[in-house]
Amino acid sequence: MKSKRITLFLAIVLFALAIVSPAELAFAKGSSAQDYLYIDPGAGASSTPMELIAFNASMGPSSSKWKSVDKTSLPALENFRFEYNAAKNKLPEGAKNALTDESFVAELDGLIAKSRKTFPKSFKVLSIGNSFSVDAVKYLYKVAKSAGAKEIVVASMHITACDIKSHRINAENDFPVYKYKKNKNGKIKSLSNVSILSALRDENWDYVTLQQSSNLSGVEKSYNNDLNFMANYILKNRPCPSTKLCWHMTWAYSKKYENDSFEVYDFNQQNMYDTTCSAVRSKIVPNKSFSVLIPVGTAIQNLRTSYIKDRLNRDGRHLNAIGQYTAALTFVRSLGYDIDNIEWTPKSKKLSKAYLPAIKASVNDSLCVPLSVTNESRICNHKATKDSPFNTVVENPGRPATCESSGYSNSSYCRVCKEVIKQQRMIPRLSTHNFLFRIRTPATMKADGTRTGTCKVCGKIKNQIIPMIKSVSLSKSVYAYSQKPVTPKVTITDRTGNLLRENTDYTLSYPDSHISVGKHKIEVVFKNKYKGKSGLEFKITLS
Repeated sequence: MKSKRITLFLAIVLFALAIVSPAELAFAKGSSAQDYLYIDPGAGASSTPMELIAFNASMGPSSSKWKSVDKTSLPALENFRFEYNAAKNKLPEGAKNALTDESFVAELDGLIAKSRKTFPKSFKVLSIGNSFSVDAVKYLYKVAKSAGAKEIVVASMHITACDIKSHRINAENDFPVYKYKKNKNGKIKSLSNVSILSALRDENWDYVTLQQSSNLSGVEKSYNNDLNFMANYILKNRPCPSTKLCWHMTWAYSKKYENDSFEVYDFNQQNMYDTTCSAVRSKIVPNKSFSVLIPVGTAIQNLRTSYIKDRLNRDGRHLNAIGQYTAALTFVRSLGYDIDNIEWTPKSKKLSKAYLPAIKASVNDSLCVPLSVTNESRICNHKATKDSPFNTVVENPGRPATCESSGYSNSSYCRVCKEVIKQQRMIPRLSTHNFLFRIRTPATMKADGTRTGTCKVCGKIKNQIIPMIKSVSLSKSVYAYSQKPVTPKVTITDRTGNLLRENTDYTLSYPDSHISVGKHKIEVVFKNKYKGKSGLEFKITLS
């Protein structure tokens, strides 16, 4: 029984070591974590010890992956830590809790801290390619500056649609046929008719990047001897021994692109991406001349799975501001800098800071798994933007509470992941109405009047009719002389039978002497809701 357990243990270790090819491990020395196949424990995993054994065999201090990492290279160390944490997070909770890696993590952090002190302050990058290189480094200077780089020099030399074979011809003959643009500490210089050799000798470059023409990026046979020649030529003529050669992986065209150059990929974006990955895996990864892979193509393809979708090209082939910014972040991240705290974005109507979570996730994931797409649909910014095509927030307007009914607050949710951003809540009924009326037309003895009331609590408007005055009468019209003043009672009603109130709706004026025998008049003057006058008469007799 004991021998069976030992055999099982050895089989698991050998399997874990076998899933990582030496070619893929080679890139760990340069900078980025390459196309590494993690062991996904899955939701139904039940054997925690086996998962930990596999994890430690593939990522632990005794693993081939860790042993192959250049312990003096800050990019290599930081990218290994990024990849280590990503693999660790995939472990089930039970396996994660059982993992005792504190000393190893402390060792890794110590190496990173030591390497960071000696990390070069300069960021000098020369990109050799075509218009795709120009797109990729358009915002590289500002992004590198935002990432904390010093002594920044970003240069691109290009010929439109130039492939590796054409670069070889130009290099062999030292043809001065390139456009050369250099941004040195914010000062831009543009030249024409520059050769590859003269550009290589123009600065002490930290990195030199090379790329294949986009239409040939997925055609493996287009690399061959031309690639080896260019790699050897650049390394032979590099200005200093520390200059590293990087491979710039280009992106697939937009799904809507209809140019003939897309025909080789059957006008299929996924096919173009897959064949490009295949070419990089077979032609670049095993090539020891290349120290760093810059997986712009994967970062772009990752971002296309997010809510931004396939909106990264300006003409179906070249990148727009969103794509160019993503490419620059990929360059900086591949060369060992942290991008999580970068807030700078170019001023463009197409690019909002609200897109940063998806962009950064796409870039970081491309460094973790550079030759495979990571679904970023889970990444939402949950923010309303001015650009309606990218607006992920659906707003549901609420309704204010009134004196008659309860209301509810505004609410919103993300139309991508359906997460409720602002919960709707009920607003209780305010109170009973308390109207303050304003007379618009007073009522008279001939016509109705009108008045408008506004509720002081909820603001509701209420219009009312003021019924016209129907009758004005005395309680008694003949009185016997009694040597005392006579004041008959006046009764006034409107057409609905309601009594009008003295001193509120009308006033009465009696004669100065209403004791003596004879006829006397009473004057009625209407006010407030009513308008007009009326006269009444009564008599005082001797008998």
